[in-house]
Amino acid sequence: MNARTIVLDRNAETPAYIAARDLLDQGQERGTFNALDLGNLHKTIAGIHRDLDPIDIDRPLGQGVFRYVDGKTAGYSFRDPEGHLETPMNFTRTGLGQMARRVLGAGGAKYIDNLKSTSETGRKLAEVNWNFGLQGETSPALLRTVKLPGQTFRTIRASLSGGGRGYAKIDNIDIVTMLLDSPEFRDLPVIDAKVGLDSMRLRMLLDPNDAALFDPSTGRLMNPTGSHDTRLRIPVPMLQVGNGEVGNASFSLSWGTYTYGCLNGMLVSGGGGDGASYRWNHVGGDDRADRIKAGFADALRSARVAASGAVEQYKASTDVAVEDAFATLDAWAGNDLTGNQIERVKDAFQDETVTPGKRLASIIDAVTLAAQREGDLTKQGQMERFAHRLLQKGLAIARRNDGRIALPAAA
Repeated sequence: MNARTIVLDRNAETPAYIAARDLLDQGQERGTFNALDLGNLHKTIAGIHRDLDPIDIDRPLGQGVFRYVDGKTAGYSFRDPEGHLETPMNFTRTGLGQMARRVLGAGGAKYIDNLKSTSETGRKLAEVNWNFGLQGETSPALLRTVKLPGQTFRTIRASLSGGGRGYAKIDNIDIVTMLLDSPEFRDLPVIDAKVGLDSMRLRMLLDPNDAALFDPSTGRLMNPTGSHDTRLRIPVPMLQVGNGEVGNASFSLSWGTYTYGCLNGMLVSGGGGDGASYRWNHVGGDDRADRIKAGFADALRSARVAASGAVEQYKASTDVAVEDAFATLDAWAGNDLTGNQIERVKDAFQDETVTPGKRLASIIDAVTLAAQREGDLTKQGQMERFAHRLLQKGLAIARRNDGRIALPAAA
């Protein structure tokens, strides 16, 4: 998640930035499993929804003004019928970015941001440019707003197409209600739940029998004999439910693997004809929930086939030797990971949960472990899908090279 709240009228009690992931973050501890209750999650997410008091405003942006205070974005205010300014609203980073692209254009937003930082005159010119651009906004825009704890004003977290065009509300609470009402989903054990101002992610075990291996009172394996280490290190099929409330994502079902011992997830990338996800855009009429639920059964069948295949691929990777894991990572990751992400992956090799012995599985473990440290769920998912592509590529090379990945192959 990449939402941070830009706060109006800062004071000692009001932080300048509020992390969106703080709304809800529930999960597991390494080496254990206690399924989260979907019914309780429904109540919790309903409470978050109620506390945020979401209100959608569908009005032309030209009926309001934008202003700065002390060089910082202060907010946006609509005018009332008498021409007076209403209570200013501030923004999340996502909401501000969407409005800026609409009013100023992609290049214009960056130019104005630089302009306001030059001087007091630059700040005034930036404000003039903003409001000049707003004058041309005569079509309705949909502002999705919430009221964050401790604030006396509302926060704009999205600026979308309004007037009944394009975007239709499917809030997080709607998604969890659909899952709870669905016979295909209601009995799937929930691994973790993350909810922020931008998006929601739920992860679930695709096979309830995988949860039955753990004592529900302690969360530990009920038969921790010689298979203890293997049970915790070998992944199991996983389903991921995603939703974006601010126009940043559709409602989606994707799949991959989950490992109890390290909490790592790996998402199927879609390569090799194995499918990657089902997506339902936030468009449609009042029957959209019924149409979405009608596709659940097929989506789960696809998920079980593809995720089980990814588990078998991972098992095969534990037997593939890698001559130089760091060199292989450098050679394969340059187009998919940033330099900082690559360094975090290399640091992750030191973790006790990473497969030892210079194996292809070692690289996969390190990538998916480093992915957990991404605060943005979109970036985390990108790293996890890269891990699956890397897994497929490594297995293909190993099949041609007697089960090994040598430096020439990596390069």
